[in-house]
Amino acid sequence: MYRCRMKIAIFSKDTMLSELVRSLEPLEHFTHEITVAPEANQEIMRESRLLIWNLDDSVPPSKLRSQCAAEASLIFCGSRQRIGALPPEEFGAADEFWETPLVRDYIKVRLKRMMEQIKLGYDYYMTRTYLDTAIDSIPDMLWFKTLDGIHVKVNKAFCSVVGKTREDVTGRNHCYIWGVSPDDYENGEASCRESEDAVIKERRTLQFTESVKASHGMRQLRTYKSPIVDRDGVTVLGTVGIGHDVTDLVNMSAEIEILLQSMPYAILLWDNNGKILNANRKFEEYFKLPKEAVIGQDYDAWITGAFEEQRTINSEGYMEARVSRRDGSGKMLEIHENSVYDVFNHVAGKLCIFRDVTVERDLEKQIRHSSNTDFLTGLYNRRCFYQYIHNNRGGRTVSLMYIDLDRF
Repeated sequence: MYRCRMKIAIFSKDTMLSELVRSLEPLEHFTHEITVAPEANQEIMRESRLLIWNLDDSVPPSKLRSQCAAEASLIFCGSRQRIGALPPEEFGAADEFWETPLVRDYIKVRLKRMMEQIKLGYDYYMTRTYLDTAIDSIPDMLWFKTLDGIHVKVNKAFCSVVGKTREDVTGRNHCYIWGVSPDDYENGEASCRESEDAVIKERRTLQFTESVKASHGMRQLRTYKSPIVDRDGVTVLGTVGIGHDVTDLVNMSAEIEILLQSMPYAILLWDNNGKILNANRKFEEYFKLPKEAVIGQDYDAWITGAFEEQRTINSEGYMEARVSRRDGSGKMLEIHENSVYDVFNHVAGKLCIFRDVTVERDLEKQIRHSSNTDFLTGLYNRRCFYQYIHNNRGGRTVSLMYIDLDRF
């Protein structure tokens, strides 16, 4: 993915070194920019990534190092006598010491090894950059821990939740990071250890719901934890975890559940596949069965058997039906079905509200009966007669017979 131009500076009057360097094939992702100078040049030294010094002068390696870039690799060439006469502290200033006269095959092997080492450093830097960029792009908490519970790497979201910097968190344990006392067994550390032990034992990713006591209160996390295995494929080095803070969602869910249960109507909720998800206490009261008996059922199949076959549409356009009971004691319910939409305005499910209209319909039936019958005899009255004639006469001729009942 990355591209690196390696600037190589050769300070030498011997053409063999430049010929050898030019003959080497650049490694993957690398190109070579080779500069040969017969004498010291500070500008070239500051800009070079690999510097080979093969000049017969008295400049010590430490002085050369001070003129190089911080990440540059320095190779110091000199005779056995010259290198052997260097003070001990000078040997830490250069990455390699080559004895002159230079041996062609040896130099070729060492140059290749040096370039592989430089590439390894670049690969490490890029891998670390990829990892840091990736984990910091994750909106959920992410952490890497050793087997003894020490956090070795975390992302920005983790730091945001615990309220500490990455530098402060790295190398710390659970209690310090979350700001709780080690004596507080309920602080979540015990559950963290148990879940991590389970992951190490199972040697696979597991999901948990964990409560953590932070300095600013209890937090509930949905966590996914995986083991980190060494190159041998056997030894577990630690664990990596991703934690989604669901505290607000859980609180919201609890509030919605309270609201659902406090509604004065029976409520049934199902998803876009017709699978019943939830119901409230009024539902259990109206239909005389626990909600667990219907959760998971198909809504259409359930509602077909839940009501009597005779159904009507009221004046407001809602369907009404009586709950199926052998003794006929089922309530008359008005049924409201409403779609539930997600953030993309797609139907995610439906909400059905059942309103008890039993008393209303019984009163309406009683009022109709009273207005159409004689209170004393229970016979249909004149109003009912006129209404019947109006509804049934049409264009036909009607004959009317009066009967006088004496002393009725």
